[in-house]
Amino acid sequence: MRWGAAFFGLWVACAAEPMTDDAGSASPDLGHLEPEAGVTDAFEDAEISDAGEIDAEDARVDDADSTPHDAGPDAAFEPCGPPGGACERAADCQPDLPPPTNCETCVRYNRSLCASGACRAPPILDGTDLYNVVVTLAPGLPPLESFSTFAIAAATAGGAPLRCQDLRDNPGLLNNTCLNVLESRAYTLGQSGQSFAVGFVGFPGGERTLFLIRGHTEVQARGAPVASSCTEVDVGLPSGQGPYFIAGETLGN
Repeated sequence: MRWGAAFFGLWVACAAEPMTDDAGSASPDLGHLEPEAGVTDAFEDAEISDAGEIDAEDARVDDADSTPHDAGPDAAFEPCGPPGGACERAADCQPDLPPPTNCETCVRYNRSLCASGACRAPPILDGTDLYNVVVTLAPGLPPLESFSTFAIAAATAGGAPLRCQDLRDNPGLLNNTCLNVLESRAYTLGQSGQSFAVGFVGFPGGERTLFLIRGHTEVQARGAPVASSCTEVDVGLPSGQGPYFIAGETLGN
């Protein structure tokens, strides 16, 4: 479910420690963003905020995992595009972007997609179409210091459907270069709390997208994650109608 910009100040009440890009500039305070400032380059590090109490009835997303795809062995799940096509992976369409330097477990990502062997370049969402995935920490988790986050298209370069259950069953699948990874970042948790709105921005729109959030006990997303949350969302094309708040899966192990 989506909320308009009028609710932004209510939900984004306590900003986390802003991450910085390689040039050392901090991300803007999205809670005070003026609409005309919504340009993509200004949002290289989207916001994580303490979301406070979340009404599950008012903030829900369709259960997209009711019929998960069975990843199975590589022979049954071929993620790459067909030989002889325009592409076998997104990097054949345009060069991959390197993972951010503040994230040790992030992966390379791309602003284009390889879809069933054909290259596509969907329009990029800027700060006026910020997607916030609201996650609540499961009881009993150790103290978390950082998140690694990923936006992944729900279809591989070969056209195979990708579901959150695939990533749960095979965490190493995230390193397969034939997945269409659209965004990869890390965030420091600068405040305590049980619910967080994790921002995604600057990635291709108009795609069914898996938002994967992983919790780490070390800074800069070091070491294996101790918890994860994955939520599938039909992301719209750029419209300038955000920010949007999506009820995410509980962050657990």
